Amino acid sequence: MAKKKKNDFNKDMEFEDIMSRNDKKKLKRFLFEEDNDEQKEEKDIDMINKKFDDELNKVKHNEKNNIEKKERQAKNTETKNIGPKVFSSISFILSCAYLIFTIVFCQNQVNNVYLIINASIITFMALLFMITTMINRNIFGIFANITILLFLVFNFLVINNIIELPTQELLENFQNKSISEALKWAKENNIEVNQIYEYSDNIDEYHIITQDIYPNTLLKNVKEITFTVSYGPNYEKIISLPNMVGWNIDDAINTINNNFLNNVSIEYEINNEKEKDIILEQNISGQIRRNDELKLKVSLGSEDDLEPVDMIDLYNKSLLEATLWLKRHGIKYEIIYVFSDEVAKNYVADQETEVGTTIDPKNDKIKIIVSKGKKIVVPDLTKMTVDEVTEWIINNNLKVSFETKYNSTIEIGKIIEADYKENAEIEAGTLITITTSKGALKMPKFNNIADFRNWANDTGIEYREEYEFNNEVAKGEIIKTIPEKDAVINYSDTLVIYISYGKPVKIPSFIGKHKDEISSICSNIGLNCTFYYNGYSDTPVNIAQNQNKNADSEVVTGTYVSIGLSSGPAPVTPQPPSCNRNETTQIWITPGNDGNQTKSNILKAYPNIKWNFNLVDNCSNGDSGAGVVCNANEIDGKNLNHCDTYTVTIVK
Repeated sequence: MAKKKKNDFNKDMEFEDIMSRNDKKKLKRFLFEEDNDEQKEEKDIDMINKKFDDELNKVKHNEKNNIEKKERQAKNTETKNIGPKVFSSISFILSCAYLIFTIVFCQNQVNNVYLIINASIITFMALLFMITTMINRNIFGIFANITILLFLVFNFLVINNIIELPTQELLENFQNKSISEALKWAKENNIEVNQIYEYSDNIDEYHIITQDIYPNTLLKNVKEITFTVSYGPNYEKIISLPNMVGWNIDDAINTINNNFLNNVSIEYEINNEKEKDIILEQNISGQIRRNDELKLKVSLGSEDDLEPVDMIDLYNKSLLEATLWLKRHGIKYEIIYVFSDEVAKNYVADQETEVGTTIDPKNDKIKIIVSKGKKIVVPDLTKMTVDEVTEWIINNNLKVSFETKYNSTIEIGKIIEADYKENAEIEAGTLITITTSKGALKMPKFNNIADFRNWANDTGIEYREEYEFNNEVAKGEIIKTIPEKDAVINYSDTLVIYISYGKPVKIPSFIGKHKDEISSICSNIGLNCTFYYNGYSDTPVNIAQNQNKNADSEVVTGTYVSIGLSSGPAPVTPQPPSCNRNETTQIWITPGNDGNQTKSNILKAYPNIKWNFNLVDNCSNGDSGAGVVCNANEIDGKNLNHCDTYTVTIVK
């Protein structure tokens, strides 16, 4: 019994190692109840041991299943965490790239302190998020949330100017602003300004169309800027003007204004057939220039319909607008032009008739005073800077045209001259041409003679070309210029450019040489040799007898040399037989197409007869057929003696 209890005790110890707390309590209670039952037999104890083994196996099996389940759960959890880890890593890499971009690439375009702080916070948040996903610690999640909160608070404080970050001055956007305003700004910031003027229908005159440096560029990086400035509408521009006959004058005025027509005259006349303000006639339409004169004739309606009207305020209205109101009410008027410091040119400066006065168009006549602009006295523009001249021109409602030319005595960018001298009196709207210096004109380096000629012609510099032989410089290339490269040039100077003939070619003596030998020599030394024949002589044929270039003279490659060759000895002419008075030949003449052909026919047919030919325009009997023998009756069919000479008269 004790042995069994010992075994039971060992089994109980094994249970203690592997069973859960509840299972142990149940087992102990079970054993306790079994131990207190003294009446159980030994077989009952065996049964208890069997139950104990069964329970032990069951517990071991459950424990094994629990371990395998936990391993599977851990594996699944690790798999699920791969996605967030990859995402957090990518987010961190991108935030780092954004931070680097903000620091490096934006520094010359914007004030980047605010952006750098934002980018740094975002990068830090991404780092915390990545760490959280990697090690799965809740504390890093708390830090990430706090960082986001700080990020939001920081941006709120910056946006509402509660926190002021350090900034740098930026380049303004001057589009549509006055050039005088831009010049004043540039002077304050010590920035050099270049001005380019273009016509524009959309930008007012002397207002800026574009600038060559983007707005918001850091001002410290701007040393020079170019503004494209509006000249206003181009009145030489061709537009398409519709035929407005039959239109109401108000509709026509809209078309005139929309097309920037500036040379318009409108006349009203009494018309009993057309109602008032209807256009009756138009002098031009179709393709016209804006400044072409447009004349419109408009109906005033019936004279009986003209009624008195209260005078309106015409002050500061354009001349076209003011006179149109007067004309459409049939009011006669007179224009007086005066200078005005306050009212622009061709705008009404005053009126004699007070506003509200009733005017009878049939009897009354009024006067309007129109401004010629203010009387402008031109200062010495050559003593002013370009910016000062521009500001003066804008303030006086003038127009300006800039030209440039080289000048060795006036600094680049300074004014050389203006087409209006000091104390000249001009009106508003006058065009003033300002010539500025491009600095001293210096002799450039030229690659070829064509470039030199183009440059000299473009700059208006006089020059002459000199040619000389040169063993170093190829034919047609520049040897030197006077003055030399980088020397200062005055417009009164005459430049000299020396051009190479190349290496000189010495003319050989060709006399006594054969034509073939001469051709070979000319080809080898670069001469163009031509030949002609002098005629028969005792010199053999094709042997040179003379040349047009002296031997040993130096010429340029490609020079033409003309060489005279011998035709060789004259051929032996067979002598006619000795004269025999008794020997005769009967002659039959074959006329040709002209006198020379008839002559040739006679000579060939009868070479033994002595002939004397006389070519005439027509025969004495009036026959003018070419090739006809006028005295054929004296020769044709006759027996002629070889000792006599016979004259033949032939029509040419």
